[in-house]
Order: sequence, then structure tokens, then C-alpha cells
Amino acid sequence: MTLRGAQRTVRLKIKDPEQLKLIKKGDQVEGVFSEAIAIAVVPAPAKAKK
Repeated sequence: MTLRGAQRTVRLKIKDPEQLKLIKKGDQVEGVFSEAIAIAVVPAPAKAKK
């Protein structure tokens, strides 16, 4: 399913496809979207002495 909002468009997998029978294109729906990002901070390599 593709949901289009004011800021972004999101493609979602639907857990229960039977629920899609209850809505049609153009209906307003409410959904919950979670997003996660992982980063790592590591020390820079030592500079070589001249």
C-alpha cells in the first residue's frame, strides 16, 4: 500500500490484506510509521608524524 502525505510518500506492507477490502482509493486512513537509524562514532586514525 502506498500512503501519500504532505511531506513524503511511504510504501507499507499490510499485515492483514483482508482489511484492504474495507477501504478504497482516495479514502483517508490513519497509520503508524516507525523509522530507525543506527550510527557509530569511532576515533579518527592517528596522524602520521612528519
